[in-house]
Amino acid sequence: MKKGLFLLLICTSGFLVNCKKDSASDHVLLRIQNKTETNFTSVVSNSHEFGNINANTSSGYVKFDQIVENPTAFMVAGNDTLVCGLYYYDYIGFIKNGKYTLQIYPDAAAYSGYSCKYIKD
Repeated sequence: MKKGLFLLLICTSGFLVNCKKDSASDHVLLRIQNKTETNFTSVVSNSHEFGNINANTSSGYVKFDQIVENPTAFMVAGNDTLVCGLYYYDYIGFIKNGKYTLQIYPDAAAYSGYSCKYIKD
């Protein structure tokens, strides 16, 4: 009986050691946070469709090999397609690891009325 319990304890501890939290050391985890009063029926960033993100809510994390270092998002609200963030022309840099939130927030100075930024989680 003692041998069986000892074997069970060893197997269980080995399982728990292998079930560590996803640290995003070799990939990027990204989610979208809508810090506006607008419901977006579609949000796209880094060529991924995050879907519907209502006002003051967040999406789940999505795993990427890398993300563009300039925060950019395309949102659909009603019949309007809006763009926010930084635009790149020649050089495109990439973020290759870490856990980030792309926060979309109101910005009266921006053409679309919205801006966005990465927040490292």
